[in-house]
Amino acid sequence: MDMPAIIQDAFSSGFSLPSAASAVPDMTQTVATIKEVWDAQTFSDMVNGQVHVPDDVINQALASMLEPGGPVTEMKVTSLKNHQLRIEAKTVKEGRVVLVCTVEQLVHNQDQSLLTLKVTDKKLPDKPFVSWIFSRVSLAMVSKVVGHLDPSYGLDVNIHGNTVTIDFRQALYNSRLGNLELFGYRPVDYLTVYSLTPQDGFSDISTNLALPEQIKTMIKNVWL
Repeated sequence: MDMPAIIQDAFSSGFSLPSAASAVPDMTQTVATIKEVWDAQTFSDMVNGQVHVPDDVINQALASMLEPGGPVTEMKVTSLKNHQLRIEAKTVKEGRVVLVCTVEQLVHNQDQSLLTLKVTDKKLPDKPFVSWIFSRVSLAMVSKVVGHLDPSYGLDVNIHGNTVTIDFRQALYNSRLGNLELFGYRPVDYLTVYSLTPQDGFSDISTNLALPEQIKTMIKNVWL
């Protein structure tokens, strides 16, 4: 049986693997997780420092978070050319709700994982509803880079005036990416997200992935 490329690369890169008397590590689950979190193009873009996220990718992620019988039946995000986001929601109690906001910050590093949005509407709906909306929006916005995050994994939503701050660190570290480890390296610990900038129909996320080059090459080999 041929040795997987990801294992072959580990040998050629000088990583310590089990002795001949030990079983070759089973990388099946690791490879499956990598492919679930990223596709080849997204990983390449992330390594190069700029990930383009089309609105339809964000909205597909949003649709997967709408629970049957929940307070919102439809939700859509539109990235605008003035660096704003337009959020449209069809709700059970309030009908159609439209919120326009600016992205104040998106950051993930060794210390914090935060998305801060400032809503430009003069009056917000009630706080529980706003919290529900923005918790889902925040996870959908970052899903292209970090994979699927579930609200039940742990989120802290803080609303102060018209500013909404979502701390998604717990959700991230409880996710598939948060639990991914490759020869002693956890990619989530080496990933930095600097900013998110809405454009016309897509958003740009600025990133850095400071993994050793051998590890990044191993991950790229997953799609060979």
